[in-house]
Formats: sequence, structure tokens, C-alpha cells
Amino acid sequence: MSADRWVPLGVLGRARGLGGECWFRPFNADTDALHDGATVRLVRDVGAPREATVEALVVHGDAISMKLVGVDDRSAAEAVTGARVELRRGDFPPLDEGEFYHVDLVGLAVRAHDGSAVGTVARVASYPSVDALVVTTADGEREVPLVDDYVASLDLADGVTLTADALDLG
Repeated sequence: MSADRWVPLGVLGRARGLGGECWFRPFNADTDALHDGATVRLVRDVGAPREATVEALVVHGDAISMKLVGVDDRSAAEAVTGARVELRRGDFPPLDEGEFYHVDLVGLAVRAHDGSAVGTVARVASYPSVDALVVTTADGEREVPLVDDYVASLDLADGVTLTADALDLG
């Protein structure tokens, strides 16, 4: 994936207080990609996207508020309410060996244990008990649990190889 690609991380909710903060609803509650000083892109249904700098992120229990540089009062915060917040893939924190971001799996080739083509990863679905690869095949989409019993290997350069058991999923 290109380091310049913008990746959606969440949506700005309603204004919080009078100082320009907004509630932030991340698509992944466990994300740690955003930080103070990050350059983000705000995307609305209408109008051109615009870049902004995160002045502060504050955790309030299970909720997060975001303050952007230049958004200094309630009216300015209300003007960005509903904007999708995106971050360049190249600005994500580095990962340890063997770790990956779900967004990096999209588009990977998926092969059976014998090397034959199965399809491509369309997206990753996150469930309370397990994440699953949503694989587009010739017969439609299939979900494959992202666990060792079904995924023999996963390499961002070589794609995904499934175990024999993975192909028996309905």
C-alpha cells in the first residue's frame, strides 16, 4: 500500500464545549494511529477535502475528543461535524515483526494450501471473538477466520495461503 494513501480512521461527532473540540468516533476503538500533531484530512460528502493538524486528543473514559488547530470555538467545531478523518498510511506508527494493519491486507492474493488461486482479500471483518478475512472468490465472498487453524501463512509481499480446513468453510 502506498504511504501517501489516505486511510479513514473515524468521524468527527458533535461539538464538545465552547473551545472547538469535537467528539471523535474511531472506526477501530483500539487504534493508536492518531496523535497530537498528526496531519489529517477531513472529508465531507460535499466540497473538497481539507488537511488539518490534530492539536489534542483526549480520552474521556470510552469516548475521545479531538481538537484541531484553527478550530477554536463551538461554531468552527460544528462546521466540521460529520467529517471523516483520514490519515496517510505512511504516518501510521511502525509495527513489530509479524504485525500488520488490517488496511494492508486488502487486495492481497489468497491461495489454497496447494498454491491454486482462491481470490483476493476484500476487507477484514472484526468480530468480538475473532477477525476474519473477507475473500472475494469466483463464487462470491467467503469469510475465513484470521487464526492459525485456517491461515497457513500471511505475508504482505506474498499474500495469504489457507490451510485445507479453511476451504471446507461454508
